[in-house]
Amino acid sequence: CFIDIDGTITDDRDQCQIGPGHVLDNAVFDVLRDVMVDHGWDADQAERDIVALPEKVPFWDYSDFIETFQLPPASTWEHIRVWHERELIVYQDAVNMIKHLHQAGLRLFIVSNNPRTGCLLKLQRAGLGDLEGSPWFEDILGSNILHGQKGSVDHWRRAQAHTRLDPETVAVIGDNHKEDHEIPARAGFRRFFIVDRRPNDPVRDGNGVWYVNSLEHVPGLALDPAGSTS
Repeated sequence: CFIDIDGTITDDRDQCQIGPGHVLDNAVFDVLRDVMVDHGWDADQAERDIVALPEKVPFWDYSDFIETFQLPPASTWEHIRVWHERELIVYQDAVNMIKHLHQAGLRLFIVSNNPRTGCLLKLQRAGLGDLEGSPWFEDILGSNILHGQKGSVDHWRRAQAHTRLDPETVAVIGDNHKEDHEIPARAGFRRFFIVDRRPNDPVRDGNGVWYVNSLEHVPGLALDPAGSTS
């Protein structure tokens, strides 16, 4: 299973992590700027330095900023962890699904628009890992690993090449119809589970993709041959 994070496992609480008003349109960089100010940077200069780094490291991870600006790793990661704890909610249906699928012996991978440590921070918030890794997932395929975002067909082809899995044997699980169904389908993937927690209908077969109002329905569908969407 290739599993999404944002909107699937965790989600924004009150403020959006990604959007205008944040440094590099990402609230985590507001945290990094504040850490830099605490260590002697002028706030405007800190923002300029953060914005400039992706020009040199286009497929960055948060660790690139910490190392480049020589920030103390332990305390900086703690500031970022606290932000995740305060600003993100966790979907328990996703946590339960992941544990059930793992217990059943399925190979689980994260495929996300977040960089690798961004994925791990969100998994840590969900109680599914830490910055060292996750026992529930075979690999964490973040944006810096696959060199791109899920809105590209090539991103999914790189995920397939990285894992060496036949896409027809992989179930894609997420919350975004376009990024977690339409685009990977163009890359050869055939089984999809999209969570939409609003409808009253627990499960809907939508012509090649299962829509569920709780991810706790997914293990029964994914493990039961009658739940095949191919």
